[in-house]
Amino acid sequence: MQLDELLIAAAEAPPESRIDYRDPLAAHGDSAVEALMTPSWIGDPSYAGFAIQTIRKAGELGASSAVGALRRAASIVSMEWHQKDIANALVSLGVAAPRTKSSKKQSVAPSTAPIAPDDLVVGRCYRRLDLHNGGLGGNRQKGISYPARGTYCLLFSDPNKVHDYGYKDQPIGDAGYRYFGEWSGAGDMVMTGGNKAISDRSPELYLFTAAACGYVFRGRQRLVAVDHAKATRDGREFNAIVFVLETQP
Repeated sequence: MQLDELLIAAAEAPPESRIDYRDPLAAHGDSAVEALMTPSWIGDPSYAGFAIQTIRKAGELGASSAVGALRRAASIVSMEWHQKDIANALVSLGVAAPRTKSSKKQSVAPSTAPIAPDDLVVGRCYRRLDLHNGGLGGNRQKGISYPARGTYCLLFSDPNKVHDYGYKDQPIGDAGYRYFGEWSGAGDMVMTGGNKAISDRSPELYLFTAAACGYVFRGRQRLVAVDHAKATRDGREFNAIVFVLETQP
């Protein structure tokens, strides 16, 4: 598997089986170390332990950046047991552990960094709150989220979840995606609101899929077709809009 594929798989894996991806990721050496030294991995307490163990393994396999990365990680992680993991990892690689800041200072969360659509990295996991607070704007609750004066649209999806109305989004091959629109009334889905935004703002459609870590960015999408499917609301059958998307290179 390619590095990006492994990162996505590890992010989506249950905590008890995520360790299975440590060695395959570590085999990518310095590239894996760089990918794991990001806010969505080493900066997230839920994933920092895995990142530390994978960076240590990469160092054991010869990654030259592993020691420096672990030293930097000591000033990033906020949990005491992660500090201990780093110290043990450095010792296993033959170097002394760095001094750390007081736990009081470490517990202070940094402010959300500014983010623009072009800053998004395919395969990286993001917290939805950070995306909105970082400047991307839009509605924080809807699956179709877009700023009123912007030219882009954020699409949030969970392909593993069946909607209350009986349908679910799903990938098509390696570069396609079927994304259901939103309801704006009691009848059929119509091309207004978020649905119109998808149509009007293509190809600046940024797709995220749900994972244990938050939302994994799947890349910028282009609308290639509009389809329809049957859906049931309150015991009655209606037409739902299905957007057929294609990942842009």
